[in-house]
Parts: sequence; C-alpha cells; structure tokens
Amino acid sequence: TRFVSSFVVMNGSAREVRVYIDAEFVGGMSGVHPNDNTATVRLRADDLADIIRENGVAVEYTVI
Repeated sequence: TRFVSSFVVMNGSAREVRVYIDAEFVGGMSGVHPNDNTATVRLRADDLADIIRENGVAVEYTVI
C-alpha cells in the first residue's frame, strides 16, 4: 500500500490504482494538494471520489 496525493492517482495511464477513502469522510470536507504543495483545494469527499472515478480510477469507501 502506498499513499499519494488524491489528484496524482489520475496521472497514471495504466489505471492500476485503487483509491480507498475512509468512510468517516462521507459527507465531510477534505483538503488535498492539486499536485502542487503550495495550495490546498477543499471539497466534499463525495465530490473528490466522483472526480477520481470520472478519470477512470476505482474508488472505494472503507473503514480504516
């Protein structure tokens, strides 16, 4: 298991990545770096999951 920025997973071409989001974030806000650590984007965890899925990467909610 490796941990990376939530947006960087969309850069791979093989789509061999699966994203797991802690179920406690459902309906809550999340702050992520937009592949640049000088800024932070805040969005709902559900919206983040939708963006990642729209880019062909699997997302699952899990209890961590």
